[in-house]
Amino acid sequence: MNLNQKRGQFFIVATFIIVTIIFSFGVVYNSAKSESSYSEDVSSLANSIMYESFQLINNGIYNGTGEKNITDSLLNLTYFYSMSSPTFNISIIYSNQPGFGAKQYFDGDIVELTPTNTSNDITLNLNNANYTFNMTQGYNFHVVIIKETKDERFIAAK
Repeated sequence: MNLNQKRGQFFIVATFIIVTIIFSFGVVYNSAKSESSYSEDVSSLANSIMYESFQLINNGIYNGTGEKNITDSLLNLTYFYSMSSPTFNISIIYSNQPGFGAKQYFDGDIVELTPTNTSNDITLNLNNANYTFNMTQGYNFHVVIIKETKDERFIAAK
């Protein structure tokens, strides 16, 4: 084969590569960015509250302080977290079968909630969303944390 016949193929390939590079500069890339720090904050806060509440319950049972003292300690703990994170909506369900209670802490206010009870499940309605928790024998503690920003809502339910 003659080298002159291959020269045309080289220019076609080079033109194709140059045109591809030029078109790639004109491509529009879409991206969405979420403030993931809020998502991590909500999850971290829920994990901290759950850890501390289980420590309070175990300590209360071990020391025999009684159900009322354990419940008061849980409510004080949640109040402390709500005051240290006032922009977070913190809702809790606590029980020692057969009784239960639910409260919501937001911006310094405490609201008594009325969940529905069906056999071993308790359903809590918050912001038109239902959260169902399985209540077992003994002490139970569950938390729902909601953080709303602009057009986003971050939720952690434990």
